Amino acid sequence: MESLSGKAETIMVEITPVVTKIDGPDGFMASISDLLLVQEADGLKLYTISNAGGGIQQLLPESGLTLKDSAYLFETEGLDAAGTLTEISIDGSPALLITGASSGVFRAVSPQPATGKISDVFTLPGDVAPGPVLSIETLTIEGRQFLVGSLSQDPGLHVWEIGSGGRILEIAQGNAGALWQSNDVQALDAVEINGQAYLLAASVDDNSLTSLALGADGQLELAGRIDMRDGLYINTPNSIETVNVGGQNFALLGAAGSSSISVVEIGPGGVMSVADQVNDDLTTRFQGVTTLDTVEMGAHSYVLAGGSDDGVSLLTILPSGRLVQIGTIADGLETALADPRAAEMIADATGLDIFVVGDVPAELSDQGTGITQLRVELGPAGLALRMADGGGQVTGTAANDLISGGAGNDRITGAAGSDILQDGAGADSLWGGEGADIFVLDADGQTDWIMDYEPGTDRLDLSGMAWFYTKDALDITSTANGAEISVGNERVFVQTADGRSLSADDFEIGELRDMWHSTITPPEIGDIHTEGTQQADFIDGRGGDDTLVGNDGADILQGLGGDDLLNGGRIDRSYDPFAAQIYRVYQATLDRAPDTKGLAYWTDVLGSGALSLQQVADGFINSPEFQTLYQDTDDTEFLTLLYQNVLDRDPDSGGLSWWLDQLESGLKSREEVVVGFSESAEFRDATAIDTLGLSRVSAQTDFTDDVFRLYQATLGREPNLGGMVYWSEMQAEGMDFLDMVSGFVNSPEFLGTYGDLDDEGFISLLYQNVLGRAPDSGGLTWWLDQLDSGAYTRERVVASFAQSPEMITQTAQTQIDWFRSFDFEDVLDGGEGYNLLQGGIMADQFVFRAGEDGYHVIIDLEPWDQLSFEGFNYNSAADVRAHITEQGDDLLFSDLGMTIEFVDVDLSVISDAMVDL
Repeated sequence: MESLSGKAETIMVEITPVVTKIDGPDGFMASISDLLLVQEADGLKLYTISNAGGGIQQLLPESGLTLKDSAYLFETEGLDAAGTLTEISIDGSPALLITGASSGVFRAVSPQPATGKISDVFTLPGDVAPGPVLSIETLTIEGRQFLVGSLSQDPGLHVWEIGSGGRILEIAQGNAGALWQSNDVQALDAVEINGQAYLLAASVDDNSLTSLALGADGQLELAGRIDMRDGLYINTPNSIETVNVGGQNFALLGAAGSSSISVVEIGPGGVMSVADQVNDDLTTRFQGVTTLDTVEMGAHSYVLAGGSDDGVSLLTILPSGRLVQIGTIADGLETALADPRAAEMIADATGLDIFVVGDVPAELSDQGTGITQLRVELGPAGLALRMADGGGQVTGTAANDLISGGAGNDRITGAAGSDILQDGAGADSLWGGEGADIFVLDADGQTDWIMDYEPGTDRLDLSGMAWFYTKDALDITSTANGAEISVGNERVFVQTADGRSLSADDFEIGELRDMWHSTITPPEIGDIHTEGTQQADFIDGRGGDDTLVGNDGADILQGLGGDDLLNGGRIDRSYDPFAAQIYRVYQATLDRAPDTKGLAYWTDVLGSGALSLQQVADGFINSPEFQTLYQDTDDTEFLTLLYQNVLDRDPDSGGLSWWLDQLESGLKSREEVVVGFSESAEFRDATAIDTLGLSRVSAQTDFTDDVFRLYQATLGREPNLGGMVYWSEMQAEGMDFLDMVSGFVNSPEFLGTYGDLDDEGFISLLYQNVLGRAPDSGGLTWWLDQLDSGAYTRERVVASFAQSPEMITQTAQTQIDWFRSFDFEDVLDGGEGYNLLQGGIMADQFVFRAGEDGYHVIIDLEPWDQLSFEGFNYNSAADVRAHITEQGDDLLFSDLGMTIEFVDVDLSVISDAMVDL
């Protein structure tokens, strides 16, 4: 072991090197990827991990990082991920979990209280991960210990429980766990809010941060997500740390690509918002963010960040979420702070001990890695307080206080200690008191006062008022007892503690600004049209009128505000938009919905380009049905019927006059007028529900019942998923039902199972598959007569059995169970506004929350879907049904400001099993 010293670059506090360790067992100091501090009965221990060929070191920080013990990691086949160490418990005894092995196996070492050393590495029994673990987080809920991990070679988030004897049991996840691709989530952390555990996951694919609630059953449930649309301007997030300051939870998100640290406020329900973001500049040391760590000291929290610019920066976080840099240290000839890759901090009553792993020159160590211990003296931590809005007065303590003002005219006094005071919105007055204080000013268009500034001791942070790099950007004017500083429409009067005047020459730029704080104002987001992939996707809108389409995969669609369309299935662009136009022409001209054959014919003609929409409209106007209904109409009568058919009213005089002028002048033909009415925004909105009901995905959903019963009737079994999707899709695309039956009875499976049956054997098979019994003599004779006479084909007989009321009743629950066995394919969460919800053919979950005023229309509710009512305080499904009334063929739910319309649904469909409370 070598003890080396370095020189610190001081901003406010001094970061002092204590010792640097560069020697150790062969392989154990090479490529150290993680550090872990553990307070044990016999003192503080620092654990390190390097990949196979090295292993785990146990070091003594209180004895100059002396090596106490080590445990060897045997090599595995394949490419390991960076090793990590995590504290866990095995049957109540502490252990250190080791992850990163290419095999996905979970390993551990156990501290040995009798000797103060550690055990050899051992493998935990039970399940293994399907590949190397990239990131791991442990959570304990109601006495159960869970691990949540992301993998480099397998998509989604995985959840395991640590049971008796350390046995690992994987817990299968639903939609929320499947949202990420492999190698996407490289950082995880956890936080508890109001008794609920939340997991935070950072995605490098879409540069987002997602919060998920973890239940006592080990199931993840989506809570929220933020990304660029919310002011999170990051690239390649690779680290997350969580802290609590003044009772508020924050996540610190490091991103290598943007060289940034973002502060995200986490509120009840896992709702997140960006509070601050700093990017690396010439005064900081986290270019490319290679390590991020936090520690809480009393009510205060500190952040250590390092990067490829060789050194580390020490920051603190104010109760408002704003970051302030308090120190930095660059790598020296005798420290190991080059390209720091891991760090750990621990706090005592007056300061921090910091441990950093970084590179050292080859001439100093053939293993290339060292560990530097640093010490920072801070003094005792005092208040961490965020004042309420409305204006107020607060006085700090004799210790170091962090006080953030609210919206209003505040009077903030730090008293003794080295305090950081932030003004907040409003005209505020700040007194630092004794000690080296930092005054942080925000942009609010108000005049603020610093009442006792001590030049050379205190520091101003005006970077929140405006973006500037030099003093020349500021207007600094001397006053009798200080200076007036202004930039743009922001102004602050700085009064000195001793009453002397100040000029621009009395300020250095480092005394006027802090780090590079990015603008976090979210961009203006209009209406969003986003479609998912064939994999699981999380697609969310914002405040506009959004169209969110899941396509294939188990998707989560979240509309949030605005009037949204959420479609868990697919849009068939060769059919859906043309079918919608044909529907509207039918309504505009004939005042009725299209018949099946008419819809198919005209949609094909329009979609193929054989006729334009105007030509189609001309065909309708000159059709026998139109002529029979309306005979010879003059222009006034023609326009009147369009108003009545489309707008459901007589024309107003101004509108009628305008359209008559268009026709009589020859500017528009009748077919052009029809298209003008049928394609108007008003009519498109009015018919949106009906046209969605004609889409391919709706038709496919309607045919799933027939396909399910056909499998049972002919093959005597439930369908496989691929078969259900294929045959229902064929039906939706126009295949005749009897042609589909023919495909089944002539299939290799049918013939291979039942052979070449004669008519009697064929009828007996149907009785057995459909009714579960042999045919009675009368029934058998009747069906044989139908086949012998040619009145029925075999296909028609199958259709009769499959669509019989008896079979529909017998297979209803079996069909529900079959669809639900695949879990929920899509989760549709409309949020506020007027929302159209369309799930698709598989089982879907529709989420509704009390307090989110909205009108939701479910286009295709099926008995296997689920309705989730959150926050309504219902005790049973009967409570839900009590708020449902029948409105013609539809149902209407109404309670707590929310309305849900169920299109073409009978009340009996809303079963107890369908309702989730």
